[in-house]
This record gives sequence, C-alpha cells and structure tokens, in this order.
Amino acid sequence: MKDLKTVAAALFLAGVLPLPEAYADTMSKGDYAAGKTRIGAAYKADVSACASRAGNAKDICLQEAKGKERVALAELEYGYTGKQADRDKVRVVKAESANAYEGRERSTNQVPRPPPGRLLVLR
Repeated sequence: MKDLKTVAAALFLAGVLPLPEAYADTMSKGDYAAGKTRIGAAYKADVSACASRAGNAKDICLQEAKGKERVALAELEYGYTGKQADRDKVRVVKAESANAYEGRERSTNQVPRPPPGRLLVLR
C-alpha cells in the first residue's frame, strides 16, 4: 500500500511539475506599451513603403503590412498575458494573414497557367 501511494504521488508530481505557460514570466506593462508603440511605428513605415506602388501591388503590400501588424500585436498580447486563448489567437491570426491574398495574383505580368491536363501554347 505504501508503494502505491508513492507511485500515485510520483504520477501527480509528474503532471504538476510542467507548469502551464500561463504561469510563465510575462512582460511588464511598460514593456507592453513600448511594444505597441514599436509595432505601430513599424506598421506606419510599411504603409509608407507601399505608397510608391500602384494597383494590385499596392493592395497586396498594404494587406501584408496589416497582416504583419496583426501578428505582431497578437504575439505581444500573448507575451503580456500568457493565456492559452491568446496563444490560439496568435495561430489564427498567422494563418489568416498568410492566406489573405492566396487566390489573387501577385503580379499582372505572370504567365497564365493552363487547366490541368492541357498544354499552354504561347504565341
């Protein structure tokens, strides 16, 4: 019986010792505010870099800048709170920003692709 209690205690400690990430060190409120300011400045710089582009390239550039900002803010929020919900939000925001312009052409000068099983004849 004594061995059973020892085994049960060992199993309990094995489950408790790897503490959840919510108990990990989180950043201070000042670091959080500085991070938001830094992310805002980086976003403004990215948007101003998109100003020289036109049309589709500008739209894609702006969307990528917005996606980078959203990912950075989500990561900052997770670093500040350490909550599992914020960790999940980081994953969702990364996936959304990666797939934002998946179906849209990146350039108007791309060679068209033929349908599957057909040849493309360029003239």
